[in-house]
Amino acid sequence: MSRSALRPSNGTEANKVFGAPPLGDAPIFSRTLVVGTSCAGKSTFARKLATLSGRTCIELDVLYWGPDWQPKPQETFRQLVAEAAAAESWIAEGNYGAVRDLLWPRAETIVWLNYSFARVLWQALGRTIGRCLTRRELWHGNRESVWRSFFTKESILVWVITTYHRRQREFAALRDSGAFPHLCWVEFRHPKEAARWLSACTNTDKAWGHGSAAAPDYKSTSTLLD
Repeated sequence: MSRSALRPSNGTEANKVFGAPPLGDAPIFSRTLVVGTSCAGKSTFARKLATLSGRTCIELDVLYWGPDWQPKPQETFRQLVAEAAAAESWIAEGNYGAVRDLLWPRAETIVWLNYSFARVLWQALGRTIGRCLTRRELWHGNRESVWRSFFTKESILVWVITTYHRRQREFAALRDSGAFPHLCWVEFRHPKEAARWLSACTNTDKAWGHGSAAAPDYKSTSTLLD
């Protein structure tokens, strides 16, 4: 059985609901960071959340990569992230440890897409095949190719396989360590949970700071999922 869990970052468990932390009269999602292993669906989730909330979406991959799959200089990357994070509100996504000191202290909520290895690998395979077939531009002229994706050490599939369990341990440790005690964590174990949560947020003006409407009854959607 799996369900979303809302936890403060000191490791003590709060109410397990499909909802965001109760932050009083303040907007719930002023600054939210979406994390999870590669190919968990962070970008898709973050874009949807940004659209719902009217926030800017910060994709760390866009700030990190330059043309021809060359990383930008670290100083440039950090400057770009610092400028983006300085905004009053945003939805960001990505796992880059090199800029954690810039993003995590500014964030209010962490959404962790903590899906099973089998599901993430299946999503990675489907996404990679689709991008190779369509040759869709990702950012700065970069595109995935069959050669890069399946026959080189830069393969995203190899990356998923070799980093999945490390990422799980890393985020669990960060959540439980108390290193960022101001953060509230929303954890999803299945894409259906994340989709249901987004659906519950769709018509909620107060959650986004757009009005005074009552927050949705998240508990009513907290049915356990296999």
